[in-house]
Amino acid sequence: SEDRLSLKGFRFDRALIRQMIRIGVPAMLSWLMVNLGFFLINNETQKYGPVVLNGQGIANNITSVCFNLPSSFSSAITTMVSINIGAGQPRNAKRSCFVGCIASAVTAVGVIALIVPLSPYLTILFTHRADVLAIANRALHIYTYSVVGFGVCMAVQGAFIGLGKTVVPMILGILRIWLLRYLFILATEQALQYYAVFWGNLFSNYAAAVISLILIARVKWRSVLR
Repeated sequence: SEDRLSLKGFRFDRALIRQMIRIGVPAMLSWLMVNLGFFLINNETQKYGPVVLNGQGIANNITSVCFNLPSSFSSAITTMVSINIGAGQPRNAKRSCFVGCIASAVTAVGVIALIVPLSPYLTILFTHRADVLAIANRALHIYTYSVVGFGVCMAVQGAFIGLGKTVVPMILGILRIWLLRYLFILATEQALQYYAVFWGNLFSNYAAAVISLILIARVKWRSVLR
């Protein structure tokens, strides 16, 4: 073949590499810290025995789908924000973010309206043990009600990613899991026992949603990339 690969004159673009590191490393650390937080929270649940673990596991399996639906708007918001910012239309970028937040919240409410009445029929598909089902149904209700806050928080994080501000989602993720949820569990565990894990989920998701909305309302709608 006459085609030849030549590296003559090839040089790494240091400015581009710095930008990639600036965006990519916070996103990587965010997932690492969030998953580590989940590991510690699961350890708090483990000490209550297999019945509680099984009940929580059933609720988690069902709500994983519930959380995915409203949070899926995050990727769309990232795309819309980045496109509009790149086109010099910050007003449209801001509008895309808040429309996405509303759509995520409406979807989450629809999920709640569907899952909560069906929860006894869904959990019994996993087990027929009454003690496990009692915990699973209660946990499922609490987890499902927290979907609205989670969806809004993820939608706002998508907007920050579209602006290239990946440090903010990292901070929000750590804040939601480590400070709001894990500390809530430690503070209320003596009174609520294993229910502290379930209520901690609801509390942290709504608190993180409020904080994220405050942050996005104050952000300057321009990309950090040059």
